[in-house]
Amino acid sequence: PSNEYLNLINQPLFGWASQENGDQGLGVRLAVTYAAFFVLVCYPISGATYLNEGFLIQKLASSNIGSMTVIFFLILRLYSGWGYIGSRLKSKVIEFEETGWYDGDIEEKSEAEKARDLFLYRSNVQPVEERLKKFSLAVGGAWVASCVALNVATSMQPVFDQYDPRMLE
Repeated sequence: PSNEYLNLINQPLFGWASQENGDQGLGVRLAVTYAAFFVLVCYPISGATYLNEGFLIQKLASSNIGSMTVIFFLILRLYSGWGYIGSRLKSKVIEFEETGWYDGDIEEKSEAEKARDLFLYRSNVQPVEERLKKFSLAVGGAWVASCVALNVATSMQPVFDQYDPRMLE
């Protein structure tokens, strides 16, 4: 499990949530990713959806939902990777994964391995898991608020007003 931890922190994006970067480092990286997706992907799609003038709020709200969804899935992926490593470090046994029916194995950790892995978990992995929980709750709440905002914005001025005679032209 300690080798898996070392491999994890060297993988792309997983180092973003590491202890060295802290809350501020993760927040800045997520904000840059959010802004890049908002400007380069989501706003052009929203612009193609809301073609008429006067739909700026709807464009911004739908772009926000798209970008927040990307950020939420990114945080979910980070949490699943760090959580897997955390569960392996906390475990009292080492499970060797199977490549076939013949080579899976479970071995008891020695006391020294248990102590090393528990120390590694408490000092390096547990703070990252807590940070990712905090960020996922914040992003999830912002996503729900964005959905409500888009619903309110589209109800104020629907895209297709079936009672408008200009719609038939």
